[in-house]
Amino acid sequence: MVVTDRGDYTVKFRPHKEKDTFEIIMVAKQLDSTHRSFFSDEQGKIRADEQKEADEGSPVLKAD
Repeated sequence: MVVTDRGDYTVKFRPHKEKDTFEIIMVAKQLDSTHRSFFSDEQGKIRADEQKEADEGSPVLKAD
Protein backbone atom coordinates (compact mmCIF):
# COMPACT_ATOMS: atom_id res chain seq x y z
CA MET A 1 0.00 0.00 0.00
CA VAL A 2 1.72 3.15 -1.20
CA VAL A 3 -0.82 5.85 -0.25
CA THR A 4 -2.12 5.53 3.30
CA ASP A 5 -4.12 8.78 3.32
CA ARG A 6 -7.69 7.92 2.29
CA GLY A 7 -9.57 11.20 2.67
CA ASP A 8 -11.08 11.26 6.15
CA TYR A 9 -9.02 8.21 7.18
CA THR A 10 -5.44 7.03 7.46
CA VAL A 11 -4.83 3.33 6.82
CA LYS A 12 -2.28 1.26 8.74
CA PHE A 13 -1.28 -2.26 7.72
CA ARG A 14 0.83 -4.37 10.06
CA PRO A 15 2.02 -7.78 8.87
CA HIS A 16 3.29 -10.23 11.49
CA LYS A 17 5.44 -12.58 9.45
CA GLU A 18 6.56 -14.69 12.42
CA LYS A 19 2.92 -15.56 13.16
CA ASP A 20 1.70 -15.38 9.52
CA THR A 21 -0.99 -12.87 10.56
CA PHE A 22 -1.83 -9.23 9.90
CA GLU A 23 -3.78 -6.24 11.19
CA ILE A 24 -5.40 -3.47 9.20
CA ILE A 25 -6.53 -0.29 10.92
CA MET A 26 -8.41 2.70 9.54
CA VAL A 27 -8.10 5.73 11.79
CA ALA A 28 -10.43 8.69 11.31
CA LYS A 29 -8.63 12.01 11.23
CA GLN A 30 -11.42 13.33 13.47
CA LEU A 31 -13.05 10.77 15.75
CA ASP A 32 -16.75 11.33 16.45
CA SER A 33 -20.06 9.47 16.11
CA THR A 34 -19.91 9.64 12.30
CA HIS A 35 -16.15 8.99 11.96
CA ARG A 36 -15.11 5.89 13.86
CA SER A 37 -11.85 3.99 13.64
CA PHE A 38 -11.86 0.39 12.42
CA PHE A 39 -9.71 -2.69 13.04
CA SER A 40 -9.61 -6.10 11.42
CA ASP A 41 -7.21 -9.02 11.25
CA GLU A 42 -6.97 -12.44 9.65
CA GLN A 43 -10.06 -13.58 11.61
CA GLY A 44 -12.26 -11.26 9.52
CA LYS A 45 -14.06 -9.54 12.41
CA ILE A 46 -14.50 -5.80 11.93
CA ARG A 47 -14.16 -3.84 15.15
CA ALA A 48 -14.94 -0.14 15.64
CA ASP A 49 -14.29 2.58 18.19
CA GLU A 50 -15.55 6.20 18.35
CA GLN A 51 -13.08 7.43 20.98
CA LYS A 52 -9.67 5.97 20.08
CA GLU A 53 -7.80 3.92 17.51
CA ALA A 54 -9.66 0.61 17.24
CA ASP A 55 -7.82 -2.57 18.24
CA GLU A 56 -8.47 -6.25 18.97
CA GLY A 57 -10.35 -5.25 22.16
CA SER A 58 -12.79 -2.88 20.46
CA PRO A 59 -16.44 -3.92 20.06
CA VAL A 60 -17.24 -6.10 17.04
CA LEU A 61 -19.13 -4.20 14.37
CA LYS A 62 -19.51 -7.16 12.04
CA ALA A 63 -18.36 -10.78 12.08
CA ASP A 64 -18.16 -12.98 8.98
